This record gives sequence, C-alpha cells and structure tokens, in this order.
Amino acid sequence: MTKKENLLKLVTASLAAGAICTGQTSLGAPKKGAKGVECYGINTKKGANGCGIGNEQIEVANRAYANRFTKSQPMDCAGNSDCSAKNGFLAWMSKKSNDACFAGGGFIFEKDADGKLVVKDKSGVKKS
Repeated sequence: MTKKENLLKLVTASLAAGAICTGQTSLGAPKKGAKGVECYGINTKKGANGCGIGNEQIEVANRAYANRFTKSQPMDCAGNSDCSAKNGFLAWMSKKSNDACFAGGGFIFEKDADGKLVVKDKSGVKKS
C-alpha cells in the first residue's frame, strides 16, 4: 500500500470516528426537497436539521419567542445546526403535516396577506 493510500485510509477512518463520537451523522437530517412540512423549533441534537435558515427567519422567530434563538446563524446545508432548539439554535426538521409539527411543540413560517413572514404555532395564532 502506498503512502497516499495509507493517508486516505487514515483520514477516512478519522472522519468516521469523529462523526460517530459527536453525533454528526447525516442519517437523521431531512433531505432538501423532501415532502412534508418544515417544522422549526424542534431540533433536538447537533446535526439533525434540514437545509436552510435565513436571517429573516431567525429575526421573526426571536421576536415571536422572546429571543429564544439568539445563538442561531444563517445556514444553507442540512446537518449544520450547532445544537438543539432548547439551547438557542433555530433549525427545522421534516414532519408529515402541520398538526404533527405542532404536536411536537414546533412551529412553521408562513407569509401573511401583506407578504410578511410570520410564525404559526399550535395555538393557530400567527406571531411576528
């Protein structure tokens, strides 16, 4: 085996071990474009989020939930959430329906009649 092959094998093994130790596997993250509802505020572990969180979503969620998501940063890819919603990180996970999302304590984003982004939760009340 060449030095290059040995190095590649070592790097691959290290990445796999790191993913297992930190829980950063992509198995639990929803795939972009998957059918279902983007349910926010229910992410429970590092790396188990769907794709895409923007500044506007973070700002609206923080206004609606008294700055609950202040540690959040915009992200484009699945698995990039740093931690759970309880620890201040906004992310989404796919649920089959709005009702399934709300039952788990989550919320969804919608546009109101004026095109403004708002939050809708289990109470059915839109918050912004």
